Amino acid sequence: MESLDMTADNIKVCCRIRPANAREKSSALGVRRCVDVDPVHNTVTVATKPDAKAYTFDFVAEEYVDQVTMFKTVGMPITQACVEGYNGTIIAYGQVG
Repeated sequence: MESLDMTADNIKVCCRIRPANAREKSSALGVRRCVDVDPVHNTVTVATKPDAKAYTFDFVAEEYVDQVTMFKTVGMPITQACVEGYNGTIIAYGQVG
């Protein structure tokens, strides 16, 4: 994975799919994926009815992408840009820990 160019004067939107937790894995119904991730095209397709919907982001990470890779791809470029005098903010929404 290559890092994002954070020096451009615009907003970057990244999406990370979280892995199933222990409660979800032990459920009698099992784990059913409702999203498909295409990291090459930075697209997330959500299985909605009647038709699936696709969303495109600047960066997409599947559930197996670890914290170190996320930081190198998203956090490090923003940190470096801040050191160079650019403004930078990371806003996390959803299932974060």
